[in-house]
Amino acid sequence: MERKATKLINQFFTRLSFNDSVQALVNCVASVISCLQVVAMERGTPGQALLHGLVQQMSCYSFVVTSHFLIDAVGILGLLSRSLQRADLSYDQAKAIIDGSIQLLVHIPGSYTQTALKELPQAPDASGFTFYRAHDIKDIDKQHEKYRSPAESFIEEVVTRLQVAFPDTNIMSFFSIFSPCHSRAVSDEDDLKKLIQHFSPFVNEDEALTEWLLLRNIMEQDAHKNRNMKSFYKEYIHQTYQTFPNLSQLAATGLIIPVTSVDCEQGISTYNSIKTDARSSLSVAKTEMLLNLSMESKPLDHFNFNSTFRYWVPHKDRRGYHSLLNKCASAPHVSTSTTSSVENDLAEELPLDLSTY
Repeated sequence: MERKATKLINQFFTRLSFNDSVQALVNCVASVISCLQVVAMERGTPGQALLHGLVQQMSCYSFVVTSHFLIDAVGILGLLSRSLQRADLSYDQAKAIIDGSIQLLVHIPGSYTQTALKELPQAPDASGFTFYRAHDIKDIDKQHEKYRSPAESFIEEVVTRLQVAFPDTNIMSFFSIFSPCHSRAVSDEDDLKKLIQHFSPFVNEDEALTEWLLLRNIMEQDAHKNRNMKSFYKEYIHQTYQTFPNLSQLAATGLIIPVTSVDCEQGISTYNSIKTDARSSLSVAKTEMLLNLSMESKPLDHFNFNSTFRYWVPHKDRRGYHSLLNKCASAPHVSTSTTSSVENDLAEELPLDLSTY
């Protein structure tokens, strides 16, 4: 018993995913129930009544089958979640993964649930109990219904949410024409026309078709043909917005519609690195500002410190700035005729390397 308890404690302090946690519990459920029973029987144990109630909840048909069901269901959802954590995933690829996951979900019970159902009787025993892994568990008609109804509702809700998020529509797949690595086809122009028709209030059809004749030739060049839609938009279409105003707007629309969970995962990771225990009092507004700076701002080597400094200075009477002016004014390469000339030199001529002051 001591060895089982030690094994349980080691399992408790191991970082696991939800699916792995449920699977670990199912694999040693008999030991868990035995440990809880021993602790609950010891006099003076804090929460003794709670432990007795927990043992009763775990020693029943619905708990055993539901835990096996969760391994099947959450295992599929875990694979789905990992599959959507790719920045280069297109809508067509994501839709295929979603449809496959839905097919797996609607065909549950899977292997784990079927194993549990084989170990347990199909109909409750007259005694109201069934022997399962060294324990008598409660097994009555109500327990069978207690498992079946929530499991069906769970699957139905998950499938509905996935179908709403990824509907059976071709409009999203048409955006693949803006990806140079997408195989060019005669139907590309027809797909573009359908996009234009769908977003007609914001796009001029004649201008967009004219822009497409030029953009299509550019996408076939060796410099671009291996790019995906996101990188091609960022490196070329957005930079030449004046040449492709209509197509740029269409491509941007396709990019802002979330297909993967990458942005969400990055946002959570960035939030955790910003809102630490040492900075737990940050306001919502300031946290949001720091999140935007961390995720959306340019890399540090592309940051324009000069323009930022000139924007920052006039918003407040800054003592550090005046001290910097005085030091610059005393430098031999700076005009010292007037304070204004020093400010002009500082604003227009001097590299603002503040680390030297």
